[in-house]
Amino acid sequence: MARIRTIKPEFFRHHELFLAERDSKFPLRVAFAGLWTAADREGRFRWIPENLKLDCLPYDKVDFSQVLDALMTRGFIEKYTLNGDEFGWIPGFSRHQVINNRERPSCIPSPTESETLTRAPREGNACPTPLCNYQVEGKGREGNKERNKILCDQVIAIWNQTKGVTQVKKIDITRTKHLTARLKDQDWPWQEALKKFPLRCFQSGDWIPNFDWFIKPGTVNGILEGKYDFSPSHHKETSQEEIARISREIEEEQNGQ
Repeated sequence: MARIRTIKPEFFRHHELFLAERDSKFPLRVAFAGLWTAADREGRFRWIPENLKLDCLPYDKVDFSQVLDALMTRGFIEKYTLNGDEFGWIPGFSRHQVINNRERPSCIPSPTESETLTRAPREGNACPTPLCNYQVEGKGREGNKERNKILCDQVIAIWNQTKGVTQVKKIDITRTKHLTARLKDQDWPWQEALKKFPLRCFQSGDWIPNFDWFIKPGTVNGILEGKYDFSPSHHKETSQEEIARISREIEEEQNGQ
């Protein structure tokens, strides 16, 4: 069932979306806006191209599965599966939509529960909106809790699809607290940092970056400043010392919790 959604004036000046439409030869701008009405309050929808076409492009003679693929490969939407069912998710949805409190909760599983999640390669600025600025309907403490939960889920979903990292199996209170602290800084450039993975200095396999290390204060800035760009084969001693230091810091932090 389609819902009423918000469209902002700047949508019509979205240059990346225009280029995607021009290159693909599909009406991606109308289709993308149509998907907002097909998605539930979390920006999720069932990946059934035949049904989605009726909501988005009912009169266009196009293969809507190709339209979805064009949006997915350019980072505007993501596809994931669970128990054999296929779903879609719009990463920028919550930032631009004000959800009516009476709209029923999502009955579609979160991407973090998925068996597989398909994302576009991180090239340029494919993703139309930064995730760290999402807004969620709600007031006071309850609104903040819901916002934090959505943000944490989204960061972890993207982390788990990044090459050269240790997968997050669960999100506990401590991780949520530390991640929330980082996300309070809306300029925390975690997405830019993930574009640099897999990090060269850890390609020897002696240590694999984990999520607790990534969300420590200073890690993201260190990645962007090139602190981990050196090759282990050229800087073996430095690499071993750095890996040992990182492992020691994480172990001390965990023991102190």
